[in-house]
Amino acid sequence: MKKLFQTGDLDIFTISLFIPLIFFCEAFVMVLVLWLLRVGFWTAVLLDSCFLVILLSPGFYFLLYRPMSQQIRERRGVLDALREQEKRYRLMMEAMHDPVYICSLDYRVMYMNPAMIKRTGRNAIGELCYEVIHHREKICSWCVNHKIQRGEYVEYEVESPADGRFYNVAQCPIFYLDGRIDKMVILRDFTRYKQVEETLQWEVEINRTTAQLSRALLSRHSVEEISSLVLKAAKRLTESSLGYAGYIEEATEYLVCPTFTQDVWDECGLEDKQIIFKEFTGLWGWVLNNKRSLISNCVDEDPRSTGIPNGHVPVRQFLSSPALIGEKLVGQIALSNPKKDYDQRELKLIEGLADLYAIAIQNFRIEERLRRSRDELERRVEERTVTLKETNIKLSKEISDHKAAEDALQRSEKQLRRLSSQLLNFQEDERKRIAMELHDGIGQTLSAVKFKVETGMKALEEKGPQALLLVLGSVVLMVQEAVEEVRRICKNLRPPILDDLGIVATISWFCREFMNVYGTIQVEKEILLKEEEVPHEFKTPIFRVLQEALNNAAKHSQADKVHVVLRKKAGGVYLLIEDNGRGFDVKSNLKANKGASSGMGLASMRERATLSGGTFGVESSPGRGTRIVMSFPLPGDQRSTSPLSMA
Repeated sequence: MKKLFQTGDLDIFTISLFIPLIFFCEAFVMVLVLWLLRVGFWTAVLLDSCFLVILLSPGFYFLLYRPMSQQIRERRGVLDALREQEKRYRLMMEAMHDPVYICSLDYRVMYMNPAMIKRTGRNAIGELCYEVIHHREKICSWCVNHKIQRGEYVEYEVESPADGRFYNVAQCPIFYLDGRIDKMVILRDFTRYKQVEETLQWEVEINRTTAQLSRALLSRHSVEEISSLVLKAAKRLTESSLGYAGYIEEATEYLVCPTFTQDVWDECGLEDKQIIFKEFTGLWGWVLNNKRSLISNCVDEDPRSTGIPNGHVPVRQFLSSPALIGEKLVGQIALSNPKKDYDQRELKLIEGLADLYAIAIQNFRIEERLRRSRDELERRVEERTVTLKETNIKLSKEISDHKAAEDALQRSEKQLRRLSSQLLNFQEDERKRIAMELHDGIGQTLSAVKFKVETGMKALEEKGPQALLLVLGSVVLMVQEAVEEVRRICKNLRPPILDDLGIVATISWFCREFMNVYGTIQVEKEILLKEEEVPHEFKTPIFRVLQEALNNAAKHSQADKVHVVLRKKAGGVYLLIEDNGRGFDVKSNLKANKGASSGMGLASMRERATLSGGTFGVESSPGRGTRIVMSFPLPGDQRSTSPLSMA
């Protein structure tokens, strides 16, 4: 029996059999005591009670108390395990990033995890789920509580109207021991995956459509059939209700829209309906005139729109892209009135279709030209086979002669450039030689004359002739002026400072001398490199261009400020001379300078820079000053950069 209690199999029937057996034994013991001991009745009752207590105590302990206490301990352990399990599940729920809530049969929220509280903005336990979650005043029409009460598991996908995100909603029943069934709802946000899926589907559809369209466009179709295929594909991909695809007629440059008759021809209420347009107006005309794509989701408020004519089909949104071959306009795709507003993704799609459309139109035109050329060629071949053969022979000879002449011209041009370079180098060498001769010859002679005259003056001063002293004094002054003149000529021909100290010191010296001569012109110089950073072969061209540019500014520009910059940039050395003078027309000046027989001029400065391996640029216009830039690439730098862009 003890084992029955421990195992929980002892029932009431078994206990009811055990109790009468105990009392029967007690009665038997009482009768036995009365018969053996011969005591009084109450004494026998007392002895029998003591015996009953002694008899029942072990039985109650082993049969009732001990099994029941063990069951209590086991139930307590089970409750502790249940509490621990509940705590673990609660921690799991609170750690989930997906919103979770539990509601009862009467739609009351029983539990919300932190993610759900964050989504709703508050802890709404005890409130109605359709008010808290869905912001409705009555039970949702799509509620599946009846299925949950039947123990079913429900899962579906939904787009939230509140935030526009996509959720996977999993609803499952929670069973209690008392028979209650609550509903647990898990919201899994899969918007990102939905967007990726839609993007992939979109790209797959675009690739499939592009492939089909490419195969169709490469086949032999008329331009009307090509326009129809392109329009159908564009409307299907963008879900547009209206649109057209048109091409530019080569001869007249009019826009021809053969697809107008497919969509809106019957719906359009205009009296003068046409498919050929000579003038480009409105939004579609803006696209053609500017050769740029256009997207407008509010046509009525777009300032580029000229309005919708009376009887025209209403246009709410508009999307269009020109079909271009390079910069040449060959057609246009235009769409309107989609199910939802156009976006940049659809704009890029239409631009891609417009590129295919342009290629198809160009291929059609080329095929037409080839067909006409082939027909014409066949006719000529039939009529003048012999003449064509002779013409081919002559043409081959002319091509050979032209090639030979072109090669000779190129050689002559190279030789001319080489001779020009040699001429300029010779000119510089000659100037250097003349400067040295003037300095070493005339300069030294005049210095000796000055010395002798001064010696004579001292001798005469000692002897006393005053008149001769005055004459010789004037001679000394004249000789002194001659020496200074010789030095000035030497500097003008080729400043010795250029060879002695370099281009940096020469530019500083020349700017000072220039401001001394032309006091009304302020020269601001910026030398942002070191002398050793300028290769030797570039120093002379830099000085000569600076010299000519400043002289031109003084003679012609009427400027009062000149800015000179010499620095290293973009792997090269460049010189900038900029004034605030009256400016001039560069093209007309270059044309006039081609026939000049003297003076350096812009063309000569450009030639000097080119022959030295550099580039030369001029920017000027009347009333806006002049900007001259010359650049030389440093050794090892092969980039070809416009000098004006460097400045």
